[in-house]
Amino acid sequence: MKRRSTSTQSVTSTPTVIAWDVVDDDQSGADISYSGNQFTVNEDGDYRFGGFAAVNSAAQRPQLVVEIYINGVATGEQRGGSYIRNSGVSYDYWTIEFAPEPFNLTSGDTVELRVGQVAGAAYGYGGSSSVTLNGDKSKVWLERMGTGPQGDTGATGAAGSDAPENRKLNYTF
Repeated sequence: MKRRSTSTQSVTSTPTVIAWDVVDDDQSGADISYSGNQFTVNEDGDYRFGGFAAVNSAAQRPQLVVEIYINGVATGEQRGGSYIRNSGVSYDYWTIEFAPEPFNLTSGDTVELRVGQVAGAAYGYGGSSSVTLNGDKSKVWLERMGTGPQGDTGATGAAGSDAPENRKLNYTF
């Protein structure tokens, strides 16, 4: 399921949950649902959650981080980058991409993305710059892994006589 936002909300030092209110692509079937700014998985399994968040600011050097929450608890490290330079002649937008290792989730687990500012070298949230999320340039996706069609089985499949490790090349010179 791929979603984007129409939000242009202000991002502060308080972690903000983003409303991913536009569906770009939903081939998840019944595996995943979305409501109340959260993804909910409906099947046990391994899931990939990734995306990018774009912000802009007229302030000098605002820093932004994203953090993934599972069942309301921060998971992993804050993901961020440098800062928006904003010298008046520079590109005053910044995009943070994130693609952590897959999560093993259980039916009913919720996943959400929070965005916030950081200040200085301290881990956590802080800062007072004016930063705006550009939802139309931001996107997230959550997809269940290993749910595609299986390959052939038997003599022509995984470990059958026609499997790659059993194939022999015959050359005539």
